[in-house]
Amino acid sequence: MKVYFIRHGQSVAAANDLFQGWTDTDLTEKGRNQARRAGSLLEGVSFKRIYASDITRATTTARIVFGEDADLIFDERIREINNSTLAGQRGSDVREKYGEIYFTARHNFDYTAFGAEGAEHFVERVRSFLDTLWELSKLDEFKNENVAVVTHGGVIQAVVALIYGAPLRNYYVSIDNCSISTIKTKHDLGVWKIDALNYTGKI
Repeated sequence: MKVYFIRHGQSVAAANDLFQGWTDTDLTEKGRNQARRAGSLLEGVSFKRIYASDITRATTTARIVFGEDADLIFDERIREINNSTLAGQRGSDVREKYGEIYFTARHNFDYTAFGAEGAEHFVERVRSFLDTLWELSKLDEFKNENVAVVTHGGVIQAVVALIYGAPLRNYYVSIDNCSISTIKTKHDLGVWKIDALNYTGKI
């Protein structure tokens, strides 16, 4: 089974340097165009199942990429890391106000200092979702099929870290808006294989 992870398009909050976490913020026109581009890159690829984060910026992206009538399965486990206690605050203000406390939190993917989600909980819920995909891949009807997952940058980074067996804080990869990253099952070895990372159609 091959899994296509698609990061959502640029959000209004991100374009204005605002924290968003689990709060709902729609896509900018640029974000919508990014989603249309991702859809064009996936033309001709059929998907047995499509998962999406239930946060607006991801659901809107999924509808643009796969169509308004697409049968989406919403899963809270593929939400971005929850730093919603900072939601609505400008990034520059948070950096100035909290300094090293904030930079440490961001580096470690751990916002417990702000009363929000910690790295361990975040990684474990992403691991749970990845385990669900692995069990799905064992079914005959899914073995040679494609599955799509429309989610967030942090989730894709956590997937990569889990596959490589590295702490999330030590494995940062750039994941652009509406980029496509793919992984495949290697059942003979009992592992996932990373097939592509951060593909946007540009070479």
